[in-house]
Amino acid sequence: MLGAIIGDIAGSMYERKRYRIKTKDFPFFGKYCRFTDDTVCTIAVADMLLHDLPPAETMQAWCRRYHGRGYGGMFREWRDSDVPEPYNSYGNGAAMRVSPAAFLNRDDLEAALSASDKVTEITHNHPEGMKGARATVHAIWLAFQGKNPADIRQTITTEYGYDLTQTVDEIRPDYPPEYPPVFTPGFPGPVTCMGSVPQAITCALESVSYEDAVRNAISLGGDSDTLAAIAGPIAEALHGIPDDLIKQTKNLYLIDAPDIRVVIEKMLRTGNEGIMRGRSSIPQDIREILGENIRRERVIRNMTQAELAQKIGTSQMMVSRFEKGKDSPSVWRCYGIAKVLDTTVERLLTGIDPHVQPIRSEEVIVFGNWLKECRERRNMTLDDVAKIVRYPPGYIRYIETGGDMPDRELHEALIALFGDPSD
Repeated sequence: MLGAIIGDIAGSMYERKRYRIKTKDFPFFGKYCRFTDDTVCTIAVADMLLHDLPPAETMQAWCRRYHGRGYGGMFREWRDSDVPEPYNSYGNGAAMRVSPAAFLNRDDLEAALSASDKVTEITHNHPEGMKGARATVHAIWLAFQGKNPADIRQTITTEYGYDLTQTVDEIRPDYPPEYPPVFTPGFPGPVTCMGSVPQAITCALESVSYEDAVRNAISLGGDSDTLAAIAGPIAEALHGIPDDLIKQTKNLYLIDAPDIRVVIEKMLRTGNEGIMRGRSSIPQDIREILGENIRRERVIRNMTQAELAQKIGTSQMMVSRFEKGKDSPSVWRCYGIAKVLDTTVERLLTGIDPHVQPIRSEEVIVFGNWLKECRERRNMTLDDVAKIVRYPPGYIRYIETGGDMPDRELHEALIALFGDPSD
């Protein structure tokens, strides 16, 4: 959930049209950053789910307490109404506030989606509004299960019909689209779910760290705080959040909002109680072996927990949890850790020396050699290939060294890039 709040704050100074930017090179926390309605509504959702409070009344209470935070016109009317009724909205406010539904139900997808519906239907009861919220929660939930970005992209596309084929660089030049001269219901404008949820999800899935995801979102030049508030919690589940960003958020931007801080701390405590159920099904003994191997490889390289955390885009606390076997990194994260520590996933999981080559099938070795030859023939780096096929560079290297055959999706992507090895 902090991922939404930090994203909101970072994007707040670029929200207005005249301040929008088309670059990832900007101060993450600028001079005029502040928390907006996105943060207030996210906290309201967390409060109602944590304490089983009536959704509409709880949302109204929080938003009346924090006036002047950039609420939309229709929402302001709803907030101030004595009899609040849903107003058939499909605005992106449905998606920017809904992350607590995923964070509090990491072990139960149906419960997470049900919670999404419960907190969304009070205002954004249009089918597109409900869908945008559900897709966001589903993406976060999948990230907590350790699914890699390619799997998350496929699931969200299949379940919700969103087109996630464009990269961030492809979206950015023509985003947001110009509104037609005549009002057109359902037009995917930048403040609608249709015009921001797919883009924000892409920003998260293409990222290499939490900060990179937020920078992707802001660089699109749209409704920056809300794009970042949607992408942020997905990236939080994928990568974790660096400690320094959390400290700055609490000590600089939420210092005068103690009630918000209280809800955040309870969310963190409650969420952590189920973190192992929601994030990983790896048995405890394997988690302990993995953690000890991460610690040993880090110490051998004279690297601190803080340094490793910074390199893989997470917090020192999360690295500590990994090493103690209290939590386990996703498969995607394991490849990142292995790359930083200049080792292999097999060594992290088993402790076996990666330089001692196990016996592998000839097919796997032949395919790995073919892939490496094709890449080097084109003067491409592992990162070049990884960006095109959207898989971690560490996994590409693992295949090249005969570690495994690629799954069907990656196999097809590599053949499309380099041709069929059987030709």
